[in-house]
Amino acid sequence: MSRMLPPCTIFQTRSTTRVAFVLIAGLAVLALAAPAGAHHGDRPHRPKEVRATSVSAHSVTVRWTRVRAAWAYRVYRNTTTVGWRRDPRTFTFSGLRCNRTYRLGVRTVDRDGDQSRRRSLRVETDACEPQNTSLPTISGTADVGATVVASPGSWSGGRPLSYAYQWGRCAPDGSACSSIFGASGASYVVQAADDGRTLRVRVTAQNASGSDTATSRPWGPVGGAPPPDPEPEPDPEPEPNPDGGCTVADTSGCVPGTTLRLTDAKFLCDRPLSSYGQLPLKVDIDFTPGRLFGGNGAIDLYTGCAGDGNPSTIDLIVDVEGDGRTYGPGVDAFKVRQGAGYSAGIQLTGHVDCGPKYTPDVHQDGVQLQGGRNIAFVDFSVGDYAGGRSTCQGAGGAFFYSAASGYEPTNVDVVRGSYIACNHSLFMGTGTGDVANASFRSGRNDGSDPVCVGFHASPACEGSSAVTMTAVTCQNWNRTADRWE
Repeated sequence: MSRMLPPCTIFQTRSTTRVAFVLIAGLAVLALAAPAGAHHGDRPHRPKEVRATSVSAHSVTVRWTRVRAAWAYRVYRNTTTVGWRRDPRTFTFSGLRCNRTYRLGVRTVDRDGDQSRRRSLRVETDACEPQNTSLPTISGTADVGATVVASPGSWSGGRPLSYAYQWGRCAPDGSACSSIFGASGASYVVQAADDGRTLRVRVTAQNASGSDTATSRPWGPVGGAPPPDPEPEPDPEPEPNPDGGCTVADTSGCVPGTTLRLTDAKFLCDRPLSSYGQLPLKVDIDFTPGRLFGGNGAIDLYTGCAGDGNPSTIDLIVDVEGDGRTYGPGVDAFKVRQGAGYSAGIQLTGHVDCGPKYTPDVHQDGVQLQGGRNIAFVDFSVGDYAGGRSTCQGAGGAFFYSAASGYEPTNVDVVRGSYIACNHSLFMGTGTGDVANASFRSGRNDGSDPVCVGFHASPACEGSSAVTMTAVTCQNWNRTADRWE
């Protein structure tokens, strides 16, 4: 009689193995199904590295690592979007100022429009090219056989500088010059051919960034009356601010004096901006995807908030995150209320985005003005104007002159910049100010902008004549022609 095995022993072992195998296979399927690059909820990964591959006095080329979930990459200079890339993953920032420090950054954007956090680096452009600030001069005796010496004059630009000389023989009045063969040193022995003629010297200064040339005034004539004393040279122009400055005329080199970083929180300014730190103050606000954020603006300038009183310099730089659908402020991104700016004015720059509407019945503004006085928005932007994608929904628009509690915006200006919203991009309800050299778009509701689906296409710019407009672009989307006009 054969020995019997314990009941179900073999089947129990196989069943256990089979269950384990099914569990392992299921986990593998789940792992394979996970979206590539998923990070921070719905956000894609940001590039692991952004590096400068080429730096000159007026341009910087950066390259970044590939992100598998990327549909495109959004490229920033300081706080402003300057371009988009798909492939290659490289971008050249041109038109920069020499000897300036810039913050250059990249975000990943996936096919749903979700954006990663920014990966950035600071890059200093090369030293400025030479620029003459006082002309070369010639010293010595205007006689044949005498040795005369050239001084290169004064030059700005990065050091070290090298100088090259070329002497010229000219008519008595300094015109009709011709180069003297072999006369290419800092000194020159006057020749018989120079008698009765004037001399000039051309100096070329060169550094690692480039070169420039300047020519002396006529000197002589040789053998004639002693030359008169030269006219006093004007004072040279001041060297540019190495930090790039941060002015209303030029915000391209803005470097924050103090940076305040917030997450899922608003910035309420009810006292002078200088009380938060050295100006210009930068406020950078991030939001958690999927978490609603409401309230009276992510940036809220309230009674008592003011700049340093200098109308030529920037006081505030802002960067408010949002994509219109999953994260960002759920009502207004930026609000000016009541007595903001009254005591000393405010000049500000930067970018804001809205997020999903906090409740279905609210509208959103990129910037809403419920008061304020002597405030200038300089090189400011709302939404993705270049890409034609809004982040702010509702009736108000990207920039809304409003009013509340007996106040109205007074002398609130928009200087340059670009703005886009689903409805009115510029709505001038009440208040005064100047809008100059700025661009506004609205009404792309043909399905190409998922944030704007269901919204009526209103005029891009609408409202009171109390707000003056100069060189302003107002465009609506022509669905039939597939273009802005």
